[in-house]
Amino acid sequence: MKSNKNTQPMLDWIRKNKIFILIILVLLISGRIISTMSPKSSNQTQETVKIGITLPISGDLAYLTANYRAIILYVEKEINSNPNNKYKYQFIIEDNAFDGKKASLNVNKFISIDKVDALVSATSKIGNIISPIADKYSLIHMNPLASDENVAKGKYNFINWTQPDAQCQKLVEQFVKKGIKKVVTYTANDAGAHAVGYKCNEMMEANNIEHRYVVSNYNEKDFRTTLLKNVDFNPDIYFVLHYPPAINLIVKQMRENNINTEITSIEAPYFTGGDPLFNDMWFVASAEVTKKNMDIFNAAKVNDSIYGVGHMYDSLHMLYNAFEKSGKDKDKIAAYLSSLDHYKGIIGDVSITGEGVFQSKAILKIIKDGKILDYEG
Repeated sequence: MKSNKNTQPMLDWIRKNKIFILIILVLLISGRIISTMSPKSSNQTQETVKIGITLPISGDLAYLTANYRAIILYVEKEINSNPNNKYKYQFIIEDNAFDGKKASLNVNKFISIDKVDALVSATSKIGNIISPIADKYSLIHMNPLASDENVAKGKYNFINWTQPDAQCQKLVEQFVKKGIKKVVTYTANDAGAHAVGYKCNEMMEANNIEHRYVVSNYNEKDFRTTLLKNVDFNPDIYFVLHYPPAINLIVKQMRENNINTEITSIEAPYFTGGDPLFNDMWFVASAEVTKKNMDIFNAAKVNDSIYGVGHMYDSLHMLYNAFEKSGKDKDKIAAYLSSLDHYKGIIGDVSITGEGVFQSKAILKIIKDGKILDYEG
């Protein structure tokens, strides 16, 4: 076939540049092969793992949970930035205002509308509502803020929080060290508070410390009658296990009635909002973000409350690792989580101490000029 005048210049150019053209074709073909072999550059083609998270974002605990929400968003961005992930991760956050009915509604939405693959809750009160639902639907459920080990009952339920045995041991050690012989405990009628209170009672009895245990409801406002009834016991210290505003009211009404005895607590001072009535009070706290990991906290925080933030971060990473290693098989995920003894998180070493329960170290703190600081006792 003869070339015409229009095509001849093109053919001449091709003959002169055939080596150059060959190089271009090789580069194009090799680039296409490499792109098909390389890891996914985007999560768009990946299956999504959805995790439904119900938190008391509004209400009396809002100051604390502001940083929970911040660390959740931080972790979501952090883990989705890994190009080698098996899955994309979506955290769906709903507010329960520390109300059981709202928490139930949140979970129903997660299951029926969002079709989540796992659940996260916070506090013993909310955790005890969600645990049976998680078991019913075979959903992994993690609670990084529960003292009541009942929250971990069932194959798919887990707690990642410093448990009462570690906290109470630290508390009673201080009682013995300070020569405290008589204690009055004021506690909220709450599963988590009772879990801590009952364990501390056991340890006080084992150390021959006399004690009274007084229970009040969340919404109680006037504690004066109760306080005056226990003055005759002449305690060396008052042990207060309450949420706000009750914890602030109890101490305020103590001082108004000239009850100036020392007070202490486990965890509760984080909730007091810098109330000067708690200045110089020592107390027991759950494990916190270690100093070497404070850059993570500082990058995510919206306020200075560090309470529970490290547990939330570690819990989300535990779930992330479980899905990446086990896929969406819930039984394999449960088995993987149950095997995580001596997990190295941003709060330090975390170990399995019971069925579905991750234990961390209890620490001592003190309030000075409205700031919560480390305390050596």
